[in-house]
Amino acid sequence: MSLERLDTETLREAQGFSFSMRITGTHENVRVFVADDALDDGMARGLAELRSQFDKDKQGFEDIASARHSHGRVAANGTVTITAADLFGIID
Repeated sequence: MSLERLDTETLREAQGFSFSMRITGTHENVRVFVADDALDDGMARGLAELRSQFDKDKQGFEDIASARHSHGRVAANGTVTITAADLFGIID
């Protein structure tokens, strides 16, 4: 099932950011975690720069999360995790 945007707060967690999305057609929310390595281009970046990059790319992360969820690529606890490895197909 695909996911849809919720206008919820983005939280800073150890080594990444998380936010919630809703499973389309339900009232069930899914936690999405974006690891810092998905935001880091190899340059040393501070938290402010990571947050700025996250905000700039959030729509793309939502699209990736929805695709991963639709294909069942979800952790046992229901979290959809996005890392740098998920971006290689987009960059290439």
